Amino acid sequence: GVQPTCYMDQDRPRCGFDCLPGYLDADGRSSNGCELRADPNVIYITPEENGGSSSGSCGSIGLPCFTINHGLTRARALAKTRVLVSEGIYTEVVDLVDGISVIGGHDRVSWTHQPDIYVSQIDTRTVTLDDQHSYGLKGIGIRSVTEVSGFTIYTGLSASGGNAYGVYLRDCTQNLSITNNRIIGGDGSRGVDGRSGESGVDGSSGTSGLPSQTLSGNLSCGGDPRNGFSGIIGGQAPSQTCNGLSTRGGHGGYSACPVFMEPN
Repeated sequence: GVQPTCYMDQDRPRCGFDCLPGYLDADGRSSNGCELRADPNVIYITPEENGGSSSGSCGSIGLPCFTINHGLTRARALAKTRVLVSEGIYTEVVDLVDGISVIGGHDRVSWTHQPDIYVSQIDTRTVTLDDQHSYGLKGIGIRSVTEVSGFTIYTGLSASGGNAYGVYLRDCTQNLSITNNRIIGGDGSRGVDGRSGESGVDGSSGTSGLPSQTLSGNLSCGGDPRNGFSGIIGGQAPSQTCNGLSTRGGHGGYSACPVFMEPN
């Protein structure tokens, strides 16, 4: 990607090179010449802290756009077919555009494509929700050849009653290809409370309790025999079930102790 040049420096010849049209010396190393050739069908993206621009004329290697969505807008306006995204964190919900591929995992200087090393992260955990659902990436009505690859996608918590979608697709065809991404969805919110169930029918009447007894002597009575008392248990409720589960009521109470009087 170079054109060799020679020039005189203080009466001594020097050799160098100029980049051919369309080539760039992106890494600033003369040993590999002008190693980067810009793709005329591409919009380039890098975070603002790495030189990304919000300009209406961004998209070149020399002036990349600062967000993926802004780059997609520029690509659609200029009829570009691909958006290349460099390493960095992009805090935005990405809305795909039909026919424009989005490829992450590029070095921000040389634009070498190695997603395992140069991580392009879409992170919406701090993005304000437009509705009750949270999203990382949306694709609606994508029917032309479109590729999404090379990203790590995080989504945050949804609002009350909402879902958390790492990737949300609707009305798309098999022309949309989503490959080689790492997707970490957030937690959906707590569901709304269900309504109270209807009251069941009244149970049947229980059986009559045992007849009273006359007790004499110093007896403990009126309590549950399981606890050492000699009380008289009340009537039992009839057997009753609902969907195989017992709905039988409890038994009646224990009779009270009679008052015992010693004769004079």
